Amino acid sequence: MNKKMNSQMVAFTLSVLFLMIPFHSILASGKVVLYSAHKQAIIDAMVPLFESKTGIKAEVIKAGSGDIINRANAERGNPQADVIWSIGGEQLEASSDILQKFTPKDYNKIDPVFMVGTNWLPYTAIVNVFIVNKQLLKPNQYPRTWKDLGRSNLKGRISSARADKSGSSYMQLATVLTIYGDKGWDVYKPILQNFVLSGSSSAVPRFVNDGEASVGVTLEDNAYKYVQGGGPVEIVYPEDGTVAAPDG
Repeated sequence: MNKKMNSQMVAFTLSVLFLMIPFHSILASGKVVLYSAHKQAIIDAMVPLFESKTGIKAEVIKAGSGDIINRANAERGNPQADVIWSIGGEQLEASSDILQKFTPKDYNKIDPVFMVGTNWLPYTAIVNVFIVNKQLLKPNQYPRTWKDLGRSNLKGRISSARADKSGSSYMQLATVLTIYGDKGWDVYKPILQNFVLSGSSSAVPRFVNDGEASVGVTLEDNAYKYVQGGGPVEIVYPEDGTVAAPDG
């Protein structure tokens, strides 16, 4: 992605999820406060572009998705942030009453399939995948489907994030229910029993890369970082399907 595209995306992104604070107030103060669950590397790359393009200073407070939405709800009477940037869409929708609807300049360029929010707009489409440690499992032992994650030989060997800390955990359940319908609850129960839960989604692929877990269920971009870095890991796309869901 080139610098022009980056700056356009930042200017768009930081304009979509206002916490009931008028945009003119931000312009007048010359500063915007953001709550974000984004990777620090992306924050470090994108925020300077936004600041140079708009002349507005951006202060980013980083936390997990669950912590962000809980904090925003606790502050609903006196918001301390102007914008929420990059947390799960299902969490934003559940708390849409604290968000102020905003229509940015490039609103009509968003694919309608991702326009599912009440008072929030999509930022990226996120995909859940499996990440496998190649030193701990042979290819014929890899989980290839969501149902495979419930196998007894994987008990205590699968890393996933806690649902109260990460929006990706909600997405995992939603994916299984989307694929299997009402029977998805029976599919997911043994999967959940096999999970070892961590405090953040970004920790999941690290545990697999370091050999602390054989398998992780995580976001595609989180997993790809370790593949790209030469770790002993491989990405598996579930053969029974996955979803591309918008975050905001």
